[in-house]
Amino acid sequence: MTDELRTVLGLIDLLNARPARREYEAALIVWQVLKAAGYAVSNPTKGVRGTPIDLRFTGVLNGVEEKVGVEIKAHSGHVSGQTIYQSLVARTAGGFDRMLVIALGEFSPLALERSENEGLGKLDLLTPNDLRDWIRRHAVAVTATSRSVTVIMRDAMRETALRLTSAPGELADLSWLDLERMMREVFEGLGFETELTRSTKDGGFDLRLTVEKSAYLIEVKHWKDKKVGAPIVRGLQVVATEQGAAGGLILASGGFSSTVFEGVLQPGPPIHLGGGEKILGLCRSFYKVGSPLWQQDVDLPALLLRDTKTAASLTVARGQVTLQRGSPDAP
Repeated sequence: MTDELRTVLGLIDLLNARPARREYEAALIVWQVLKAAGYAVSNPTKGVRGTPIDLRFTGVLNGVEEKVGVEIKAHSGHVSGQTIYQSLVARTAGGFDRMLVIALGEFSPLALERSENEGLGKLDLLTPNDLRDWIRRHAVAVTATSRSVTVIMRDAMRETALRLTSAPGELADLSWLDLERMMREVFEGLGFETELTRSTKDGGFDLRLTVEKSAYLIEVKHWKDKKVGAPIVRGLQVVATEQGAAGGLILASGGFSSTVFEGVLQPGPPIHLGGGEKILGLCRSFYKVGSPLWQQDVDLPALLLRDTKTAASLTVARGQVTLQRGSPDAP
């Protein structure tokens, strides 16, 4: 541990030692934390009533330089949902890329919900312990000269996934190969063991995910001029059967044809379908991994298959095929 990081963690311990302080006193400690971590941070704003900005700093977060506003809540009670609303307004008004709300107490359920639904990618909620983890993630800078091309490219794909949480329309700007590579980083970040197959000889799938000794095969289609149809589903099911996979998932940014399950009647592992919104949903889950809001005991197979359609149980009646949802807890 470096001397700088040891200093930072000692200062955070001061915040934990007294859970209720005057806000300016708490702001001074947070200022010292950010400064010791290497950020260009402003002096605390003492006695400025009505402003939710206690500090501001510039730093490289997730590989991108960002302007960050900081609001500090030093009381021991719950931080309200109104605080989240005010912080998001302040972010826009102040031209910040991100807001941090640091509370010595706790966040109300409404504050957590509003942060996740309205502030994803724009706002982080931190207690002193969360601040400790946040500093550990972001304060250790790695220079580009010490990183290999592979590491730089993988970092870029992670940044791309984070970018899509706030700019979903830019999904269309990715190449098909970039989307495959990005999804690998997303799945690995979520906790899956991942293997990216060779793009020209993939045998019918692009990614193999492993979790709890079960394998799932992922096919990524980024077609802009047509929709995915039944042949792709049948092909993935054949490969999934041959390889003993628990199931397969086709992610198609352009969607699926109305006859996508036509003729998919042979027994085999279930094949699930997810469109552009599923891709973006996985990116949002990837963002949460680096957020205090993330629940570490998440059921990864359920997360993978949530909000998908599946050919697991096909009922043929009068020539009609009935689709079932991909996860019991899907809406």
